[in-house]
Amino acid sequence: MKIKTSGKLALILLSQLILFSLAFRYEPEDNFEWKLTFEDQFDTFDKNRWLTHHDNGGRTIWSNKELEFYKDENVVAENGVVKLIAKKESFFGKDPFGEKQFDYSSGMITNANSFVQAYGKWEMKARFPFKKGFWPAFFMVPKQRPSLPEIDVFEYFGINKDKMWLNHHWGIDYPNYS
Repeated sequence: MKIKTSGKLALILLSQLILFSLAFRYEPEDNFEWKLTFEDQFDTFDKNRWLTHHDNGGRTIWSNKELEFYKDENVVAENGVVKLIAKKESFFGKDPFGEKQFDYSSGMITNANSFVQAYGKWEMKARFPFKKGFWPAFFMVPKQRPSLPEIDVFEYFGINKDKMWLNHHWGIDYPNYS
């Protein structure tokens, strides 16, 4: 039996397609429903759910050479909106990792001590200024810190209005990974 070259190619492609479809099958669950596990509408600021500093006590990330110091009073919740306020102000900041004179303060929130979940769907709504020097971010880290992986859902570095970064940091040489 003699098969032409194009016939051989079609046969090879067909066999590859069959093997590929057998190897990867997706069967959606018929009655799957998402279960809400954490929600905050920010009508008030619940200090039992949110920290205004890192869960390790840090109020800046010294290794990032950040210019701001996170202050409690720079976080305000009202009318369903939490505001993280950045200010140009000179003051002395001190946390468990160091101390120095800062020219900026900012706000941050984390729910690292009140909510932990390995898998699921996360949603948030955010507005922030596209200005040089701002670094708004939404990221997920494991409970056992310092460690990796870290998933940056989004980060904006104040460089280009049209660019946001999505990153996955991983490795074993924390904090010297690249």
